Amino acid sequence: MKYQVKDYYVKEIADYYGISAQTVRLYDKKGLLPSDKNELNGYRIYTREDIVTMDYICRLKKMHFSLEDIRKIMNEEPLEEAERMFVKQEAKLAAEVKELQRLIGNMRDYRAKLDRVIAHEKHRARGESAKIEIVNSPPFIIKEIDTNMDEAMESFPS
Repeated sequence: MKYQVKDYYVKEIADYYGISAQTVRLYDKKGLLPSDKNELNGYRIYTREDIVTMDYICRLKKMHFSLEDIRKIMNEEPLEEAERMFVKQEAKLAAEVKELQRLIGNMRDYRAKLDRVIAHEKHRARGESAKIEIVNSPPFIIKEIDTNMDEAMESFPS
């Protein structure tokens, strides 16, 4: 076996990509990043080409592809199947973004309410009277909910 001018070992790969050596070994075991072995010490050896492969694996992981999907994209599937996998993953990520945006909206609502309570408490601590606004509330509406609470709340007018 011929070794290149610079071969890379598991720890070097792991350190460079900010992952554990165990993860690099897992990628080897799963066939994503197969390595040669140094005949003298049995250490796994990676080449510059393997670095390119590892970069691709890391990019796909950041897109939340599973290791099995990454293996299919890299090794087995026709291009049309890989494209279908990307479309499916994009839709999944878009749904996650939508859910995160909804949660951020909820967070902002709660923060606004907390800001009002904090302002009220500061006024009260200084002995100032706080302005209280009394509003007439519409009759309480009971609605059967067959979805989650957030979806049900969206059906009520603001």
